[in-house]
This record gives sequence, structure tokens and C-alpha cells, in this order.
Amino acid sequence: AGRLTIRPFPHSALGHAQAEWLSPVGKICSGWRYENNKIQMRIEVPVPAEILLPDGREFKVKAGAYSYEVSL
Repeated sequence: AGRLTIRPFPHSALGHAQAEWLSPVGKICSGWRYENNKIQMRIEVPVPAEILLPDGREFKVKAGAYSYEVSL
């Protein structure tokens, strides 16, 4: 079986980004935006996944939608 890893790479020159992909196991969504001195992230996965944030934090999550805040 495969493994799903989400690892966003935000860049301040873009300001924000969002993407969706209808994978064979369901829709995967990842988005982020710079807000004040933080990065707001929203990630949605259809299966268990590993989420690796730019500040080094790692989360093993079940299927669902998750929000994270990363301080700059």
C-alpha cells in the first residue's frame, strides 16, 4: 500500500497558494497563506497521512481536514 505525505513549501513572494488533486483514493487539498507574522495552512486528506510543516513539526493524521499555524 502507498503512503501519503503532505509537505507544504510556502514562499512569501507568492503570498498564498492552494491546490487540489482528485487522487485514486479521494480528493487531497493543501493550501496556505501568509497572515501577519504567521502562515495559516489547511490540509485535507482522504486517507491517513503524514503532514510535515515548514517549522519541522510532523503529524500523523487520520482522514479529515486539518488547520495549522506556523510562526515566522
